[in-house]
Amino acid sequence: MNVGELMTALSELDPTLPVVMEMTDEPPGDYEASEVRIESYCRERDSSPSSPYIWPTTWHEPEYAFNRCGPAQPVAYLSFNPPWKPTIDAEVDQTAIEASHD
Repeated sequence: MNVGELMTALSELDPTLPVVMEMTDEPPGDYEASEVRIESYCRERDSSPSSPYIWPTTWHEPEYAFNRCGPAQPVAYLSFNPPWKPTIDAEVDQTAIEASHD
């Protein structure tokens, strides 16, 4: 996704939505954004309101929010995974499968 595609995708959304980026535990590297979609996430509450928060704002999927987060709300979600595309099912001749084992 290039800058123009990202700007176009974001311009179609409510400009007040928070933007949340997908996290990964993959090997080191930076990943290109490939999709922008609306998701429901819960914002983690600031654990130290008297001092500046030293970590980035953290968001959690509602099922993992527990009691440390506010209520779920819509966010603009930046994903590095390409959008899902259905697979094409096909009929395979049984004899062709059996013949491949000979």
